[in-house]
Amino acid sequence: MGVLAYILGRETLIIVNPGPSDPHGDPTGQDDRTIVPGCNVQPAGSNEVLDGRDTVTTRMRVFAPSWAPVTATSRVEWNQQTWHVEGSPGSWSDPAGTPHHLEFLITRTTG
Repeated sequence: MGVLAYILGRETLIIVNPGPSDPHGDPTGQDDRTIVPGCNVQPAGSNEVLDGRDTVTTRMRVFAPSWAPVTATSRVEWNQQTWHVEGSPGSWSDPAGTPHHLEFLITRTTG
C-alpha cells in the first residue's frame, strides 16, 4: 500500500496531552502538542439544554492516523476551537492486522 492509502481526510488536528505534574496534580511543565495531518472529522450530533441558559454540546467523530498520540485525557485543537476527547480512542487494523487508524469522539460545550 502506498502512502495515499493511509490518508483519511484533509483536516489537520493538534493533539494536546497534559504535561508533567507534581504529586498534587499541579502542572510543572508544558503540555505536549502534536500536529496530526490527514484526519477526517465528521458531525456526530449535538444536544441543547434550555435550563436557565442555552447550553449546546456538539460532538464530532474523528478518524486519525494510527500513530496519533490520542488518549481519553487529550484535548484537540481543530477549526480554531478546543475540543475534549470523549472516552478512549478505538484502534482499527487493516486486513493484514496492521494498525490503520484511530476513531474517537470529540466534544465542545458552549453556553
